[in-house]
Amino acid sequence: MFEWIKSRCDNVLLYSDTLDINILNNVKPKLIISHNYSSIIKFDTLKYAKDIGARIINMHISLLPWNKGSNPNFWSFIKNTPKGVSIHELDSSIDGGKIIYQKEVFFDEKKKA
Repeated sequence: MFEWIKSRCDNVLLYSDTLDINILNNVKPKLIISHNYSSIIKFDTLKYAKDIGARIINMHISLLPWNKGSNPNFWSFIKNTPKGVSIHELDSSIDGGKIIYQKEVFFDEKKKA
């Protein structure tokens, strides 16, 4: 998926290491999209991104505020919570921040695939 985006957009950097102030200072991004990123971005990095005008959003595979953190789809079935996807701005909390978009998804668990 990310290679598809990179092939169609100029100035796209695919980056999977720890995001920190040094990389932000070198790249000076305008938009950072986090997806399936297992590290917590430190407060000073979030603040620096904001200071340089970079927006950080996260694509999260649960209907927030349910099932924050890792493996959210798994937990939505175990805890029988609403299922879906969320795109939100990052802040210093875990999967917190202003919700940009959400879509609830419904499954018929009795139906065989």
